[in-house]
Amino acid sequence: MNVDKGFLQLIAGTLRALTLFTRFALIFLLARILPPAEFGLFGLYFAGLQLATSFVGVDLYTYTTKQLTSKGANRSDLIAKHFGAIIILLLLLSPVFASAFLVSNGAITGYIAVIFLMHLILEAISAEGGRILVPLGRPLAADIILFVRSSLWVIPLIVAYFVSPLQIDLIYVLLLWVSGSILASICTVRFIGGYFDQEKYTTIDFKWIHTAFFGSIIFLAGTLLFRSILGLDRFVVSWLLGLEVVGVYGLYASVCLGVLGLIESSVSAWHFPALIREIQLNDKAEIRKRFLAFFRQNSIASVSIISFVVIVFPPLADYLLSEIYVKNIGAFYFIAAGVFFYCLSMPFHYVIFGYRRDVAFVLIYGAAMIVGALFAVAFIPTLGPIGAGIMLGLALFVVSVGRVIFAAFLFRKANSC
Repeated sequence: MNVDKGFLQLIAGTLRALTLFTRFALIFLLARILPPAEFGLFGLYFAGLQLATSFVGVDLYTYTTKQLTSKGANRSDLIAKHFGAIIILLLLLSPVFASAFLVSNGAITGYIAVIFLMHLILEAISAEGGRILVPLGRPLAADIILFVRSSLWVIPLIVAYFVSPLQIDLIYVLLLWVSGSILASICTVRFIGGYFDQEKYTTIDFKWIHTAFFGSIIFLAGTLLFRSILGLDRFVVSWLLGLEVVGVYGLYASVCLGVLGLIESSVSAWHFPALIREIQLNDKAEIRKRFLAFFRQNSIASVSIISFVVIVFPPLADYLLSEIYVKNIGAFYFIAAGVFFYCLSMPFHYVIFGYRRDVAFVLIYGAAMIVGALFAVAFIPTLGPIGAGIMLGLALFVVSVGRVIFAAFLFRKANSC
């Protein structure tokens, strides 16, 4: 049965909007029921999980994605090899990341680190599944997985709050989140399972792992730098200003980055596979057509969604949250501005990716990290939460400018050939 792509995209966008709404609800709820320092600890857990999930797969998905979008790709074989490699990486690296998380802050206990270890394995499986489903032409399935792992578990938390709010603590929240990740992993196996050979679900192919690793290593270097911007930022704020300020900063960063995720999945996931294919085929007319369609829809989504959040969020924060959050609302505006420019530049990101100029990502993210780090050291101790917001907004703006410059250079070079 053929289903209109626009209808599927509408469903995906709705799921992403629900994901964003439940994220907002979670953030407001935790900011209300947890002391600022404990909410800051949740922010460190969230950031640590994001960092570890990004790194544990060593970006092999970039190599797999490029192979899956190539003509004549053997999907079943590629997916089996990819997940075979992920299993090995999880066994080797997840204990390392859990140990690093444990020693990163004195407020993190061994009990939380054990939960983190289990959670990391589940999140890595579902994250890899979501990444692979997009180049397979199933972005809606990827959005379903994301909704289950990020949002569905929040609903019983909200119900529990209204039934017995005094019994909710950080461990309760984390265990509920783990349950959502378990369900997301089950969904991942269900969606990906149809692409496996029935007799061979995973393949341990060390030669392929070696090739994929070195085929992804430059992109991995870029990811390491990028995650120094989105992930290590909360640890930097913790070291410079303490857990309470992490709670304030983390609240605003989570809201704004939730918007970024919504735009990426509701727009980018539906456009970039086709754009990359046309770039590889070197069809200049089709590349221009695909890029302009991508850029147009992405711009409309970025302007409308971020404008809505900037208008709606501050009054809600003023009404629902304590004074420590409200008096530092300026940090939110700086982060929102950076996310806005970052979202506008997404089509340019995939132009660079399509032309396989991974070195450009290293240069872009490296420049952004240096700018953010210099600003952090020089100004955050004096400016406090506002300075933290400027740090992130400035780094994202540098990423945006770098993407446009490199993509324009690649377009010009391709059209001159």
